[in-house]
Amino acid sequence: MYWRAISEDTPGPKWAGLFREYWPDYRAWWLKEGETSRPTYATSARALKTHMPEMVPLYDQLCELAGGPTTPRAFSAFTHHRRILRDAVRQSGPASSR
Repeated sequence: MYWRAISEDTPGPKWAGLFREYWPDYRAWWLKEGETSRPTYATSARALKTHMPEMVPLYDQLCELAGGPTTPRAFSAFTHHRRILRDAVRQSGPASSR
């Protein structure tokens, strides 16, 4: 997978298209430890409302654009991504050793 930047004044068709293109890879990564090891949409939305309420309107907009079942919606909240990314960095070692 490679990453691309897009520019939209507000998330819209470009973002939705990019999400749809990347979703199979995102989904495989997100669910590699099983769906029950990840937070549900309800849990993710609740955490976002509690800890980053200012992001809720954007989150709701992105969820609408992502469409589909609740798995993309839970993924979009990124409520547990910090731990996942931290663990991935720890497993890969320091950047100088790569």
